[in-house]
Amino acid sequence: MVSDRAESIVLENHRKHPRRYRLALDELPAQARTWFIFSSVLDMPDDTDVRTFLLDYATGSGGQILEQYNYDAVSFADLVLTK
Repeated sequence: MVSDRAESIVLENHRKHPRRYRLALDELPAQARTWFIFSSVLDMPDDTDVRTFLLDYATGSGGQILEQYNYDAVSFADLVLTK
């Protein structure tokens, strides 16, 4: 899981169980600037991609997207201020 001292967290592919992504996001420290790095964006069973799902959950939980970069069709970096 997530600790306050963690510098990087690698989430496994939980696209078939997206609740696990939400649990990981809920463990992030409050008011932390967190980079979300995607080397590929996979679709979940409901055809929502994992990046959209995570960013929608982060902002819907009170977080704020500070910066976004798109390197190619599938590589992204998003800086989020957590709730």
